[in-house]
Amino acid sequence: MIWAEMLELVPNPNYVAGDVETEEEVCRVFVEISGPKTPVKQRLTNKMLVDWQFHLEMKNKKKKKMEDGSIKICPFYQPATQNVELRIFLGRLKKYHSFDMVESDFAGYTGSLTSVMEQVYQERYKKYVSKKE
Repeated sequence: MIWAEMLELVPNPNYVAGDVETEEEVCRVFVEISGPKTPVKQRLTNKMLVDWQFHLEMKNKKKKKMEDGSIKICPFYQPATQNVELRIFLGRLKKYHSFDMVESDFAGYTGSLTSVMEQVYQERYKKYVSKKE
């Protein structure tokens, strides 16, 4: 697992004693990407988000009957659902971990989260969406 070190628990610099919504320890990644935006943090965050979003699959996969009668199992969330979940995650980072980046920080360049996911969504559409005429 390439992100194992980033998932280790470390003391939370944003911990507030008595606040039930903050934890004493958090994954290292939340400490590494929090605070003022820097190019290094932006690249690291983009890489991790791309890796996470690219591989994100549903726990309960849905079966889809195709026009030829075959059954396909689409293991992925719909793009709108996946995008909403990402925005919720970014909001929670901002609220609980002093995260200063926004979704547009991961758009507009080759390898950005937005460009990668746009391509992934197009490929998934071709593979899993029925084209009845």
